[in-house]
Amino acid sequence: MRSLCYPRFAMSFNQTGVLLSAACLALSACGYDNDSKDVLNPAVPEIALATIDTDATMENLDTGVGMFIEYQSGGTWRLQFGCDTASSNLDCRWSVRALTLDFSTIRSSDASGLDGDDRFSTSSDGQLGLDTVTTTEIDQVSFEVDPGTSMGFDIWLEGEAYPNRYVYWISDGGLNQGISSPSFNLSPSEP
Repeated sequence: MRSLCYPRFAMSFNQTGVLLSAACLALSACGYDNDSKDVLNPAVPEIALATIDTDATMENLDTGVGMFIEYQSGGTWRLQFGCDTASSNLDCRWSVRALTLDFSTIRSSDASGLDGDDRFSTSSDGQLGLDTVTTTEIDQVSFEVDPGTSMGFDIWLEGEAYPNRYVYWISDGGLNQGISSPSFNLSPSEP
């Protein structure tokens, strides 16, 4: 009987809003190999990866539920949030945690597109937190990072099991709707 250790890698965000890690955490799960195939190696949650077109913008965001993401050359990211309260009488309670994937600093931010009840924060290690309630308006924030910096996002929409279906961004010249996971990474096409 020989001892084997299997590395597990995970990248996840805590639903309470605390970023656990934006890089892969190496953990060890050890088992004994006695020539049987019963050693458990838990599946690792998949993080969706995508490219976002630099300097592409979306217009007519005044209706529908969505998290709309744009990236401008020079390092400016803009996040906009919409809801369909006018037709559904429901508010959209969004919670977003984001992180620069290289842990670089968020150099500046603008939360003037939020309401007084919304919460927005950034930290010196590249983390961002946003809790916003949208109704018929578009709530938005923007922040600046080093040019070309990729971002990791983790999103929640109260009452919605698959909020990732409401994520929009432009890639390869076309509008993308929905991404395969509520935890996803976006990389700019150009700095």
